[in-house]
Amino acid sequence: MPNAIRLQNERVVHLSLERMVWPSGPVCPHCGEAARLGRLNGLSTPIGAWKCYSCRKPFTIRNGTIFHNSHVP
Repeated sequence: MPNAIRLQNERVVHLSLERMVWPSGPVCPHCGEAARLGRLNGLSTPIGAWKCYSCRKPFTIRNGTIFHNSHVP
């Protein structure tokens, strides 16, 4: 498969999905804000976590999907 993307770890998968789902940058699924967002990089935060500084809620690319509360990497 010449066009297959090889994803080595969970962090690479999240970055690839973010580029596909949010081509213009991340958007808060709670309030729709696109400007006042920040990536969370703490040790206790999940991979790919973002925080909206408008509604102050965290989110990931998995919000609103069947993988939202999944513990499977």
